[in-house]
Amino acid sequence: MLGLLEELIWETGQAILRMDTAQDLRVRHKKDQSPLTEADLLADRMLKAGLERILPLPLVSEESVSPALGAEPERYWLIDPIDGTKEFIAHRPTYTVNIALIEAGKPVLGVVYAPSLGELYSGTREDGLRLNGRSLSALHWPEKKTLVCSLSHSEAELDAFALREGINERIAIGSSYKFCLVARGKAHCYPRFRSLSSWDIAAGHAVAMAAGCQVLSWEGRQPLHYSYGQKEMPPFVVLAPDFKLQQP
Repeated sequence: MLGLLEELIWETGQAILRMDTAQDLRVRHKKDQSPLTEADLLADRMLKAGLERILPLPLVSEESVSPALGAEPERYWLIDPIDGTKEFIAHRPTYTVNIALIEAGKPVLGVVYAPSLGELYSGTREDGLRLNGRSLSALHWPEKKTLVCSLSHSEAELDAFALREGINERIAIGSSYKFCLVARGKAHCYPRFRSLSSWDIAAGHAVAMAAGCQVLSWEGRQPLHYSYGQKEMPPFVVLAPDFKLQQP
């Protein structure tokens, strides 16, 4: 199934790339004032149609209303057609397309595609991490402690965290691509001190776990749990396999 999902997300990303070259992206704003483009809506339609063909399950998307269910589904799709719409509008290359399969509250499979970078990450904990369809093994993280953080949302706690953990370098970018940098061995951690929508993190969460990383809530340092009707996820930290947090 992973190969079918990689094909679907690649086709969706190529459609987004074609719209990325358009002079007029027809930007509008949702109720929360976040931007929305025709590319978001096209990607939403393509992903939903493709997932219905691959494995029909309940689906949650940022760009559409999910039907109410009588009980929590054992499995469901959680997607973000374009994570980093601001990056897309500004023609910055780190926006991503995201597909996650949630099973018993855990993201067991994830696919994250950055079309403008030509990087497609996918994987499961059992099968490991793949980049553009090829397995990544023997991953190594840099000697200098590096963190990745949001480009557009500053967090006051970040400086104290960096000092406590002995961080040497920071990489500030948008979207779920931050998860991919930790998973691939380009950064040791991604601390997030504010809540975030479930569709923003689920696919990246699964990709990070496929590389052996941990994704933990700050409160209690417990694995994140996803619920079908839950939009907001608590603050969290993504940790490379050998990165140990200092006690605050």
